[in-house]
Amino acid sequence: MIETATAVFILSVGICGVLIIFPLSLKIIQSSNLATKAVGLAQEKIEDISSNDYDSIAVGTTNENLASPFNMFSRQITASYVDPANGMNISQTDTGIKKITVVISWDSVLSVGQQNITINGLISKH
Repeated sequence: MIETATAVFILSVGICGVLIIFPLSLKIIQSSNLATKAVGLAQEKIEDISSNDYDSIAVGTTNENLASPFNMFSRQITASYVDPANGMNISQTDTGIKKITVVISWDSVLSVGQQNITINGLISKH
């Protein structure tokens, strides 16, 4: 009888441990899915901008709030001149190369504040 009670107690403690971890693992999966969507949104914007003519890409920063089903994300796009002779640092003059930086931000489901994904691309004059 004591052996059975001990076995049931140990089994109950083990099952409770697994049940406590289960909601956290679901949040980790959800967080990974949001990060994957954010990368896709950033890549999509880089490709969209890259399809434009070099001269039509305005230098500066714009902010976008995305529509449903991506309304939990915000997107910041920065286009700037870069100097290839100076380690690709930001330049004030047109050197024939523009750097596009896309930052996707969203609130973390893991209660760690805001998360960000940043993707950069370079576009040159032809």
